[in-house]
This record gives sequence, structure tokens and C-alpha cells, in this order.
Amino acid sequence: MQCIRKFAYDFHRLPRRWPPHSKKRTRLYELFQRSIHQLAIGYRLSAIGYRLSAIGYRLIFGLLLGLGALHAQAQCTYFNDFKDNSDGTVTDPRNGLIWKRCAEGSSYVNGDCTVAGTQASWIDAMQMAKTNRFLGKSDWRIPTKLELEQVVGAYQSCKSNKRTDYAASPIIAHSVRSDGYKGYFWSSSPDVGHAQLVWVVNFANSVYDYGFRYGNRISAHYVRLVRAGQLLGGEAALEFNREYAERVAPLVAAREAEERQQHEEEERKQRQQREEENQQREDERKFKTTLAGKNPQALYLAAGTYFRNGESGRASALYESIIERFPTSDWAVKANDQLNASKRVGDSNSAANARQAQAAKQAQDLENQARQRDFDRQRASEEANRVQQSQCYSRKSSCESTCSRLQGNAYSSCKRSCNSIC
Repeated sequence: MQCIRKFAYDFHRLPRRWPPHSKKRTRLYELFQRSIHQLAIGYRLSAIGYRLSAIGYRLIFGLLLGLGALHAQAQCTYFNDFKDNSDGTVTDPRNGLIWKRCAEGSSYVNGDCTVAGTQASWIDAMQMAKTNRFLGKSDWRIPTKLELEQVVGAYQSCKSNKRTDYAASPIIAHSVRSDGYKGYFWSSSPDVGHAQLVWVVNFANSVYDYGFRYGNRISAHYVRLVRAGQLLGGEAALEFNREYAERVAPLVAAREAEERQQHEEEERKQRQQREEENQQREDERKFKTTLAGKNPQALYLAAGTYFRNGESGRASALYESIIERFPTSDWAVKANDQLNASKRVGDSNSAANARQAQAAKQAQDLENQARQRDFDRQRASEEANRVQQSQCYSRKSSCESTCSRLQGNAYSSCKRSCNSIC
């Protein structure tokens, strides 16, 4: 800038042939001043750009550091130092809890779980734990919410877990897949304010939720068992036994009683059905024995008994057997008379049934016709109302068109007259 100022000073000391106030000298001086001004502006802009670039560099560097910190913070971390007992269980050295590696419904074979497990209601899950005898142990139970919290990772870091299928160590969660509710496991901890709700935890993303154990919305989730904790296990085992005795055992007993009652009812029906089948076979045996008899009088009397008992088919079969086997006996004539009488009664009954069916059909036809007439009258009335309403609206529209040419009180009076039309 000092050089520029010196050059501007020397500019005024041009040769005499360019007078100080000549047009050429003035024009050249204006161009020189403009160039100097633009040069100063460019210098200042370059300095501002340098400062902005430095600020942008710092912002980008800080943003990268922040993203790195967030990335490190968002890692789904969980406890992974379980001791593998090589028998389908692992031990948590922090509290001595022994976890089954596989969910209920799955088996530990060749170092892996066969399937993902089966879902069960809370009562069935508690019953599974109470009756489980895995490795000869009888103290298996459902883990508490606190025990599950010590196994899965923190919710804030695992709730959007996308890089791994687990929010817990694969050694006890490798049979769980991160596909929504399929990852939820029961706890034995009920909600404080709602007795019908129990805490559940998702091994796929560490999400905690509620499961319904009573009522119409009974939930079904996976079951993972635990036992024999040195620190948490004793108190938790007592709580599990108390919860089972107070809430689960009565329901299980009631369900078993209901199942026994249903089983007894089913057995009674099956026994009754077998007795009816045996009676039918016995009746059929007796009928065949009677039908093979050689005394026409005995056959005739047996046919009468069957007829009075409502077994007209067997009665007719005995009458026909008498006629066929003893055609010259008086009992054959009587059997023929009985068959003719039965035929007349049957024809009469058939005719009566036909007349009754015809009368019922006629009554149904009359009822259908009456319904059709009512429907037609309703349609005609609706059509008449529609036409009348259409004509009314047409007259009102014509009246309003007439009123539009009026003004003041005359228009108001005409408008009221139009509104009274419909």
C-alpha cells in the first residue's frame, strides 16, 4: 500500500506537456484511482476468504471429531465375559448367575442352539421354569428385570442397533434375531402399578416393554431361564417362588381342573357313544336272529312289536319274510294285510306331508308377494316425492330468477314468497 501511495504522489509530477487540468491527465488519473480501489477491495476479499476458509476448516475438523465421539458413544456394548460351562449354560462372574444358553423350546447340540425357541404366555413360562429339570437342577426360574438389565447393553446405545443382531453377548443371545417382537423375553418382574403387566426385554435392541399376563390380551414371548446366583440369586429365587405360589399356582390349578373336567366330559361322551354303538349292534344281532326264525306266528308278533316301537322298516322286513317263506299260511295273509295297511298309511302320510308342504309354499309365496307389494308401494312413494321435490325446486328457482330483477322491499318480499314454496 505504501508503494501505491508513492506512485499516486509521483503521478501528479507528470511532464509539463500534460497540464494539471488537462482532460487526458484527469482521465488517466481517474482510471488509476479506480484500479487502486479495485485492488484494495480484492485484497480485503482475499483476506476475508482466507479467514472463512480457516473457520470452515476448524468447523469440519470439529464436526468430524463430534461424529467420531457420537459413533463411539452409539456403539452397542454389553457384558461379554461369561464363563462357558460347556454343558449348555454360562456363568456370570459378577454375581454367580447361571444362564441357559438356549431359549426354552430349543436344545443345545454340538455347541449351538437347534432353533430360536418357542413363545409362551407368562403363566406357561413360569410353569416351564418351575417344572424344568435341566442338568438335574430344580431351581431354574425366570430372571428378574434387574438381572436382564445386567446382561443386555444400554438402551440408548442399542435401541437403533443395526450392525449386530444382538444387544447381549452372543454366547446367550445367538438364537435371537433382531426382527421385532421375536426378540422379547419374559422377566418375572411385574409392573408396580398394573398387576396384569410384566416387564419384557428385547435381546436384539435392548428395548424394554410390557407383556400382558392376564385378561383378554395375554402376550406370548420367549423364555430364558437362570439359577443359583450368589448375590442376586437368593433373593430373586425367593421372589420367584412367592410370585409363583401367589399368582401362578392357583391359575395352573384352576386350568388343570378345567382340563380334567373337559377330559372327563369327553370320556363320558365317548363312553356314551360306545354304549349306543354296542346297543345298535346288539339290536341288529337280535333282529337277524328273529328274522331267521321258523315260526310264522312268532315272526308276525315280533313284526308288530317293531312296528309299535317305531321301527317300521324292520317290521316290514319281517312281514315280507313271512309272505316269502310261508306263503300258504294264514299268517302270510295277515302279513300282507299289514303291509297294505302300512302302505295306505304311508301314502296318506305322504299325501298329508305333500299337502302341508304345498300349503307352506303357498303361504311363503303370499308372504313374498305381500313384501313385494310393500316394496313397490315404497318405491312409488319415493319416486312421487322425488318428482314433487324436483318440481318444487324448479318453481322456487323460477321465482328467485324473477326476484333478481327487483330491488329493496320488493326484493325481500319476493324472496320470502319464494322460500315458502318449498
